[in-house]
Amino acid sequence: MQADDDIIWQADHETGDLTQWKEGQGDAVFNNGTGTVAITESNVHSGNYSMLLRIDDATDRAQGARIFRYAENLAEGYYSAWFFFPEVYEPEQWWNIFQFKSKVDGESLPTWIVNIGTGEDGEMYFYLFDHIRDESIAQIDPRPVPTFEWIHLEMFVRRDDDENGRITLWQNGITLFDIDGVVTSLDGNIQWSVNNYTDNITPNDVLIYVDDAVIARTAQHE
Repeated sequence: MQADDDIIWQADHETGDLTQWKEGQGDAVFNNGTGTVAITESNVHSGNYSMLLRIDDATDRAQGARIFRYAENLAEGYYSAWFFFPEVYEPEQWWNIFQFKSKVDGESLPTWIVNIGTGEDGEMYFYLFDHIRDESIAQIDPRPVPTFEWIHLEMFVRRDDDENGRITLWQNGITLFDIDGVVTSLDGNIQWSVNNYTDNITPNDVLIYVDDAVIARTAQHE
């Protein structure tokens, strides 16, 4: 991890609540259906607390646990968090765990999403969804998402309403995607969230643990 002065915002959850996510912006949690976001001591990456994103009965209707940072709106930045998946989940179509949106005329519109899918080998894999172009982007050399261990997910975003933006995604410091010359924002603004959000998945009660979230000027995996 880089020097502290490179970090613009962070949440280690050691306050024992969600105040770090609300700092400087107010509301942060925007759930759907059964979604809940809570602090837990049962499984942590560091310290005494982490965040648990939970959904129940995600079968044929959208359920979402979602927590946002929208105060920063950086022209360029690195967004990261540690994730823990306690078992393999198999989404029918999509499972959104990391997302960017833009606010346009008072409405928050998705731009780029990190989804998880499962392969024929039964492993989970990250893939990107460019919501602006309605296009899924798979890994060329797929790297499995492990269970029962903490993994670091980090994305660099160069915000641009024209085709001058850039997206780079790392899993545990390994580059999964590096896409240049794309639209990454709408109406000159960007929001970031970590999520547990889907409409059909097996098992249909889903837990994700998240800890040590950071927004920074420099990469945190180095």
